Amino acid sequence: MDGKLDEPFWAKATWTPAFTAPNGTGQAVPPVKAAFFWTPTMLYVGVQAEDNDVWTDFTERDANTWEQEVVELFVDADGDQKDYLELQVTPANVIFDARFEARRSDLAKARAWNMTGFLTGAAVDGTLNSRDDQDKGFSIEMGIPVAEVPGAPHNPIAAGDTWRVNLFRWDFPKGGKQVASAFSPPIVPDFHALDRFGRLEFVDPAAPPPAPTSAQANAPAPASGAAVSAPATSTPLPPQSPSSGKR
Repeated sequence: MDGKLDEPFWAKATWTPAFTAPNGTGQAVPPVKAAFFWTPTMLYVGVQAEDNDVWTDFTERDANTWEQEVVELFVDADGDQKDYLELQVTPANVIFDARFEARRSDLAKARAWNMTGFLTGAAVDGTLNSRDDQDKGFSIEMGIPVAEVPGAPHNPIAAGDTWRVNLFRWDFPKGGKQVASAFSPPIVPDFHALDRFGRLEFVDPAAPPPAPTSAQANAPAPASGAAVSAPATSTPLPPQSPSSGKR
């Protein structure tokens, strides 16, 4: 897994609409989007992020990666708002993986857990950590074993299963402030707002693809030779009353 998103199956993906500001007030800048695929034993996540200054200082697993530039995936598969995962990947492919027993339970205990079989990759369109040039962005891939996901309805995954998930991206431009974007905006100032997670449906590979929404009209055209079994469709929750967002 190299993070480049150039495998044929990503061309079949239905990409999410561009992420929004965490308070739900509009499209985030710089733009970022995500797509999902699955096999019976794995969920694959791809993220494309525009970024003119790609950087990170972190080199150690489970560092405070959310303090710089990073992609974050939260998974509360059964939506019970109890045990859930927080998975992060930096543009340098440094990971943070944590399993919380309850909403914002002890961080030290959560981050001491390491996911078995967690696959990640990162690719930079530009020069990582060269702060004086202009980059184009970076992309992230994740492979998450369903056996490691608490509350997954089925193992192996069954077509029609639905998980609750959320995705965030932190951008930290040179000379600027750190800015977040969200797949499903939490509205309240907390990325652990479990009730605001979007819905991820595992689509039957034999079923016809859903008609695209207007926000999906620019998704890549289908290609042959998929390496995994089927796409998964994602739905963010609609914004409510605005508020600022933080991890």
